Amino acid sequence: MDFPSSLFSENARVFAGYHSAKARADKVVNLAFFHKSFISYIMQTIIYTSFDCLIKGKDFSEVLETNQHLDFENESYIDVYPIKNSSRPAFHIDVDIKETNFYRIIEKDNKRLIFLLDGIIAKSVKIFHLSTKNACTVEVHKNQVVFSTHNNKKIFSFPQAITSSSCGECFHIGYALLSCQTNDICILFNTENNNSKILKGKKISVVDNKIDVFSSIFGYSNFHEQYLITEKGLQSENKNISALSNLSDHTLALRFLNAISLADFDTARSMLSPTLKNMTKSTLKEYFGTLSNIVPLSPTQIFALSNGKAVIYCFTIENGTISEINDEA
Repeated sequence: MDFPSSLFSENARVFAGYHSAKARADKVVNLAFFHKSFISYIMQTIIYTSFDCLIKGKDFSEVLETNQHLDFENESYIDVYPIKNSSRPAFHIDVDIKETNFYRIIEKDNKRLIFLLDGIIAKSVKIFHLSTKNACTVEVHKNQVVFSTHNNKKIFSFPQAITSSSCGECFHIGYALLSCQTNDICILFNTENNNSKILKGKKISVVDNKIDVFSSIFGYSNFHEQYLITEKGLQSENKNISALSNLSDHTLALRFLNAISLADFDTARSMLSPTLKNMTKSTLKEYFGTLSNIVPLSPTQIFALSNGKAVIYCFTIENGTISEINDEA
């Protein structure tokens, strides 16, 4: 069948018109997107503050006094540091988060207005009232526990958030059993003399006056300590430990210090060379003191706190035993 040429001409004009209109529409869309991106890119930011502070951006820093404002462009990295002995914490401004306890953001007329708030924050705190001989209360915050008696207060702060807590008392000892992200912590507080002791473990349970601490320690397949709370205070009742054997020499120094920290001196002495085996338990205890925060830097260099003092212990290992120990305080 033959089709009239006018039909092709008409279809061609419609087709051409459609694509021309589409091109114009695409151009409008692209221009709108470019305009929006360009406006966003040059958006002016103005910070208003209700307290004295230092504002730090990626390439600038500026001190602002109360009720002053600061304006700048093209900055998405903003830190705020309260100054002049302020108790407010420093904080970061994320321009994509419009509302926090520290600031509010309003975007209007191509301007980003940031209002720094007075920093007053409400938070919930658990309070436990203990029936010890001396009345005691325990406050459990997100990262802090506070024991208070009539005359004394003791504050414990933690790097990890407390996920759950329970409190109790036995004789004149109050305790807080806490679960954090990686372990359990039990704080025991003597309401008579304000002394305290902290127990840490993978799992801790308190039943009546008995405390069981289960720990996971490198070099040991089992570590279980049991304590009793008595009228005389906290007493160690039993310790059940099982050291692993036939481990690599690369871990010998670490296992040795772990054994010292657990007062497992028999296991520690078994790792020493014949020339050092004459070191007694009391000698080892006096030399190393109370060890904590043990961190291996290399197979023969170990960082630790000895009685709270930072020390790096250096080991010489020969024929599968420790032949020399030096320390760098």
